[in-house]
Amino acid sequence: MVKNSLFRNLPQGRCDSAGGFRLRSACMALVTLLLMSVAGTAGAQITVLANESFRKALPQGWSVYPASTPTAPTWASDTNVAASGKYAMHGYVPYNAGDTVELVTPFYDCTNYKHVQLRFKHICKVLGSDMCQVMYRENNLSSRWKPIPSDAYEGTSATYKRVSYFNDLSYSEWKSNDTFAVADNTWWREEVFDLSDCAGYSTVAIKFVIRKGSYFGSFIADGWHIDDFEVRAMIDSNHVFRLPEASLAALYFAA
Repeated sequence: MVKNSLFRNLPQGRCDSAGGFRLRSACMALVTLLLMSVAGTAGAQITVLANESFRKALPQGWSVYPASTPTAPTWASDTNVAASGKYAMHGYVPYNAGDTVELVTPFYDCTNYKHVQLRFKHICKVLGSDMCQVMYRENNLSSRWKPIPSDAYEGTSATYKRVSYFNDLSYSEWKSNDTFAVADNTWWREEVFDLSDCAGYSTVAIKFVIRKGSYFGSFIADGWHIDDFEVRAMIDSNHVFRLPEASLAALYFAA
């Protein structure tokens, strides 16, 4: 499987001025990368603490605030879109300014792990006047919910590092110029957060929050869809959660 995932993205050889193929440097870079990866992960197996692709019922230990009803939905599992399987969680934009709807996970025991990573796929068709935040809380009496710091973000949204929340401005595919656009399965984007500073050697829960802004009509937007939620952990300090496949092309063309 490593061969498939790594070599699939390797560019085809190109001719230099002498008519040969410049593959030697790319191969050397690949070997170096593999050796570094093996060295970094030796004795440091990744542990999956949570892996949820959702079904019709709310997962065990998860909660929704306020409670969702057919006439006043907040968060509910539905089949409108799904990154994998049949179901995904769907958060609805509140009606009143300042109101929130929250999807809360159980606590995950990370006390034996220095490095913790959060991954999930989502579609956030929420207007620019509203915000969708990912928050965390440690399991102690004095702890409060806090937004995950922007420097923990390892995703590809052009705006998240600046504002620390998601809405339909986060990715062009979410059609911020069309209030009535309805999500489809081509819109899914994966997010990655390094929670090591937040959750390492701790016990934490995660919360997805939609906060209604001042624009009254924004509640008609499609909402926030969440799927393929995962929490990974690793003990070793010299770690990599995944091989940086995209860097292979850069190494090759820089040769």
